[in-house]
Amino acid sequence: MEDRTTGDAPLAQEVESSDSVESGGSLNENSASEAAEEPEGVDRRQFPRFACEGRAQICLPFGGLLLNGRILDISESGCMVQASRITLERGTEIEVSFETKLYKFKVDGHIARLIPGKGVGVLFHNPSSRVIFQIRELISELQMREEAE
Repeated sequence: MEDRTTGDAPLAQEVESSDSVESGGSLNENSASEAAEEPEGVDRRQFPRFACEGRAQICLPFGGLLLNGRILDISESGCMVQASRITLERGTEIEVSFETKLYKFKVDGHIARLIPGKGVGVLFHNPSSRVIFQIRELISELQMREEAE
């Protein structure tokens, strides 16, 4: 099962808007404070998500805290990671390393959603052009697989 929404701008265009990223903001136009004002359960996703299998490691950018989890789904702007023991707060800056059958990559982000005892939704920040390419290739493969089913 996947949740599809329509996207506005592709990932590469989001990366070009680096003013907010350089000042500590995210690529997503909705800031954490704006998101907090919306009622729980409102879907603010800009891009479709696709079920994905793979491993993820979550750590803090300046070392320490390493959590292993499983990738549940991914989109151009973020992912959902199953990690039942995670206790980080929403908004916490993290680094996520992904490993699927075809790709390995690392991306900075922050915790956009915490589901206690289950996992976290991660919003990506300023991925490199190589990571953008890998994410798009992975999504393309997942989309073709989904359409074939």
